[in-house]
Parts: sequence; C-alpha cells; structure tokens
Amino acid sequence: MISSLINRQYGSSTGKEEFSIDFLLTKLQCHQDDEYPGIFSTSNSAPSSDLLYACKFSQSPGFEHIVALANEDGKIAFQDTNVVGKARPVHGTQAHENAIFDLCWAPSSWQIVTASGDQTSILFDIGRSSISPISIFRGHTASIKSVDFSPTNSSLFASGSRDGAIMVWDTRGSIHLKAENVIKNAHPVQAFTEVKTSRTKKRTTPSTSGVSSVTSVLFQNDYTLLSAGAADGNIHVWDLRKNYTVYKGDPLPKTSIPYGWLTCRSGIASLSLDPGKTLLYAAAMDDVIYEFNVASYDENPRIK
Repeated sequence: MISSLINRQYGSSTGKEEFSIDFLLTKLQCHQDDEYPGIFSTSNSAPSSDLLYACKFSQSPGFEHIVALANEDGKIAFQDTNVVGKARPVHGTQAHENAIFDLCWAPSSWQIVTASGDQTSILFDIGRSSISPISIFRGHTASIKSVDFSPTNSSLFASGSRDGAIMVWDTRGSIHLKAENVIKNAHPVQAFTEVKTSRTKKRTTPSTSGVSSVTSVLFQNDYTLLSAGAADGNIHVWDLRKNYTVYKGDPLPKTSIPYGWLTCRSGIASLSLDPGKTLLYAAAMDDVIYEFNVASYDENPRIK
C-alpha cells in the first residue's frame, strides 16, 4: 500500500490500484476548532451573508497558515489558521464594488492580486494594520474569473476573463498599466457548418461560433501558462515567450489536452497543480476531478 501511494505521488502509478483506500477517507474529519465563519460585516459581530468566492493560503515562508478570503460583496480579509479555540471574527476591507472571484498571493511577498466582476484586477500591499492598493489593471471587457502569479517572479501575473481573453501583466510601472501579452479568444467555441461541394455532396467544416469564458489560468513555470474554459473542455498550454498580442486570428497554444476525456463535452471550473508542478488536477463541470501528467502532457487522465 505504501509503495503504491509513493508511486502515485511521483506519477508512476497506472491508476489501477490493487486495493481501495476509501476506508482512509472515512477517517478524515474537520474539527470544530478548524472551522472559520468567513468575513464578518463591519457594522456588527455577525457573519456576513455574502458568499465566499475565493480563499488562498500565503506562500511566504513561515506564514503559510495565513489564508486570504474574498467574497461576493468585494471584500477581502485574512484569517490566522494557527489560532487555537474559537475563531475570532475577521472584518473585511472593501477592495472592489463588485464580487471578487479569485485572488492570488505574490510569491514570497505580502502582496495579493484580485480578480473582480468590475473587470479590473488590483494589486494590494498587506501591512500589519492596513491593506493598501498599489496598482489597478484594466483591459478586460467582462468579469475577471481567475488570476495567478508566476511561481518565481513576483512582478508577473496572468488573468483570465469572461471576455475570452488571457492577459499577462508586469506589476512594475505606473499606477495604470497595460497588459504585456494578450491571448484573445483563448478558448473559442467551435460550431460545424455544412458546405455544399456539389449538387449531391456536402461536407462539414468547423468554424468559430463565439467566445468562451476563461475560467482558470495557472502558471506551470515562468514561461508556461495553463488555461481552461467554461464551454470547450480543452486545457491549453501557452508559451509566454511568444507575443500573442500580434496574432490576427485565433491564437495557437503550444499544445492542448483535448476534451475527449470528459464524460460529456462540458467546461472546466478550475485547475490546480501539485507542488512538483507535474500533476494537474482539473475540476470539470461534469462533477469529476481529473488528474493529468503535465510533465508529458498526456491526453488521457491518470485517475479521476
């Protein structure tokens, strides 16, 4: 059993285990001391009724127990998960006047960037007693659904939006910044049109029928970006050493994991990588989480 789990961790498992580990899941518990009420309203000590949309742990060494929270009212707050006993209320700071769908910590830094329904991302500096905006990033024409920092470059992050675009930003510069690299229509929705080739013959040709929301962007390394969409079910791999801004047609990714692994052609809600950056987990809208080996970009999921 131990050797099989180790093989699975390092990507050498076949996915066909000789035993079931379901019994281990029954041992998992969430103790009451590990439950946190979310963001409290500023007017009283009652929990806010606004839904939490995002929570991310800090990446700074020694502060991995600090989790950033964001809700549908546009507030952000921070929770110390090392606190023993009943959790203290955390009061939110109004970061946006619209929902915050995602946020991300800059690597080894006390800065976070947000993804909001107001079509902007804001970089914040997290001080001991205050949260201060540093820069505002404008360019998307619809709600921003996902943001992610480069794993080693705290000045580089990517955003994905309902407008179908991925934008890569450099945080160094003036207060209002433009995207360094823009991938338009990153996940186009394909339709198939019948074309007459003669009086009796027809053929079907693919065409782009519309824009699909980008639901998740995720750096694998400083120059490789993974992305997923709400409708096409494909996972794209982008080489950020290319300048996609100059593309006139639909951009071509470095490679893709096509949607054939899905039980039905549906979208993907979010992507996540293991610490080694070789195993990718895709939470699909068919209610299944799939695991892929992205060291080789194998099209077939290892396990689900």
